[in-house]
Amino acid sequence: MNSYIYYGGANLNLSTRLARTLGAAGLSLVFLFGIMAANPSSTFAAPPIAGAKAVVTNTDGDSIRIREGAGTGYDKIAAANEGDVVGVVDGPVTDSAGVAWYKIQTSSTTGWMMAAYLAAKDAPAAAPAAQQAPARPAITGYARVANSDGDPVRMRASAARDGAILAKFGPNSTLAVQEGPVTDSEGIAWYRLSAEGQSGWMMAEFLAQANAPAAPAAPAEPAAQPAAPAEQARTGSARGEEPPAAEASSLGSNIVSRAMSKVGSRYRFGGTGPSSFDCSGFVYYVVNNSGFRISRDMAAQLAAGRRISSDELQPGDLVFFVNTYKRGLSHAGIYIGNGKFVHAENESTGVLVSQLWSAYWSSHYYASVRLR
Repeated sequence: MNSYIYYGGANLNLSTRLARTLGAAGLSLVFLFGIMAANPSSTFAAPPIAGAKAVVTNTDGDSIRIREGAGTGYDKIAAANEGDVVGVVDGPVTDSAGVAWYKIQTSSTTGWMMAAYLAAKDAPAAAPAAQQAPARPAITGYARVANSDGDPVRMRASAARDGAILAKFGPNSTLAVQEGPVTDSEGIAWYRLSAEGQSGWMMAEFLAQANAPAAPAAPAEPAAQPAAPAEQARTGSARGEEPPAAEASSLGSNIVSRAMSKVGSRYRFGGTGPSSFDCSGFVYYVVNNSGFRISRDMAAQLAAGRRISSDELQPGDLVFFVNTYKRGLSHAGIYIGNGKFVHAENESTGVLVSQLWSAYWSSHYYASVRLR
């Protein structure tokens, strides 16, 4: 956990000790300072207060998860968008990772949201000079993606929320810092970064200081190696390479064709089509409309066919992931060949094609299943 994002584990423990000494009034002051220190821009955002209203902010256009409990291990029950006004029921509560959460209420649900995405409604735009927070230390050398609640973070063509999206990087991805921080007209801080052949801007809110990636060790005696047979090209140690094209069965071709026809459809939690889906709802709709019967339940989908290894993948096979937005089995998609899969990713991206062996998805890959 980055000590400068949210409240920082050390500072939060200090806050707890000070609160015991100073009482409720002292806690309010300490918590207010923590929120100010967490904000990477020069603007001041007052913390929410239980019983008052708060506004959802700092989302970079993403929908923010509302969870059953105060922690990323709890199930998502709903989502909120930038600018939504919610009621604050309780908080702040700190989870085991040192991240602060508020219990909030919308017109349709009550649940928990990360404090980093909430600010008091109608808070003053700027604080008096005496209340300004100390500057956040700049990130130098390398940065890693952090505090995104499991979502990939957008890299944009310019330092602005309306900049064209160039790529997305998953949690803990490491990128080289080229420039920044730069503050846009909204007071949001950005860094220009590069990785995987891409260069662009990312919000400082979702970045933390990182060490330089370790260079791979050179072999002591380089020797020519025989080429691996095509069927062995996709192994656990070769996931960074592009796999050979695999021939699909008739069922697999039907599944891929149906799945690709839905690319661009929107994501909706609980959706099973035909125009909106969540991840297992997308698999359920596509497979059941391609000549094979499958359950809506993700665990049942995992058990619906024969487990295969990653080097056996063919178009139309199902792929499963763990520990994405919650612990355990949590995401599913459909393999389409050439190291790619199609899936209903999240509210901000909808149904799209992704690289299966990218840094993010390969780190969460769990199993593959063939339905025939």
